[in-house]
Amino acid sequence: MMREDAERFDGLAEAYAAFRPGYPAAAFRDISANVTSPLRRALDLGAGPGNSTLSLREALGPEWTIAAVEPGRDMRRVLARRLGGQNGVMILDACVEALPLPTGFASLATLCTAWHWVNPIQTMAEMARVIAPGGVFVVLRNGRLPHPVLDAFTAYFATLNPQGEDHARREARKLPGLDFLAAQPGFADPSAASWPWQNEMECQALIDLWLTRATAWEVVRRVGLTRVLGDLRALCAQHMPKGQVTLHWETQAQWVRRT
Repeated sequence: MMREDAERFDGLAEAYAAFRPGYPAAAFRDISANVTSPLRRALDLGAGPGNSTLSLREALGPEWTIAAVEPGRDMRRVLARRLGGQNGVMILDACVEALPLPTGFASLATLCTAWHWVNPIQTMAEMARVIAPGGVFVVLRNGRLPHPVLDAFTAYFATLNPQGEDHARREARKLPGLDFLAAQPGFADPSAASWPWQNEMECQALIDLWLTRATAWEVVRRVGLTRVLGDLRALCAQHMPKGQVTLHWETQAQWVRRT
């Protein structure tokens, strides 16, 4: 993630920490089982305010050291408050494409819901450098399965920001693709898996979740928060007559082993 991209999230770190979900511990445990390197050092790249780092720490246990890498100052502030000073956790101010770490530093590197923010070629070259032989690089994302209220929210923001990136195309960029991973020098054995889960959300919680998106705030700055909140509440009333909704998620992962 480049510095200029990280700055887009200034002011959103507290909302990210409060309203964005973490990741299933089972996903990290299943993926880490593919690590054959004896090292027990992990990188959480683009760690944001620490939601993914907390999930990773829970999954890996105390024998692992985790370096949480985050270039955004606001995100890193919240990350440090939540995890700074904990044994086995270090926080780095760095971009994914240029890490201040020695060659072969880690045996596991995770990039959670941030692939669309990085330079793919530069990132894979850096992963080939910092991941030890037998280590694993994995890209994860939390994908929401379709629901009428989610479709309505997406259409609403697209209408008010017609110059924004197409939602479907943006979603497609959130994973690298196994063919791309297989083609990268120094890596082999591309693999993929997914983990389904669900949670219950009331209207305000769903709105809070949606407003953690930088693209949503482009609309807020254009038309005002009062209007956006009113419009989203009206959509909730239309599509959530009982006042809450069961969201179905699928945590998707693609990973590759360092040769």
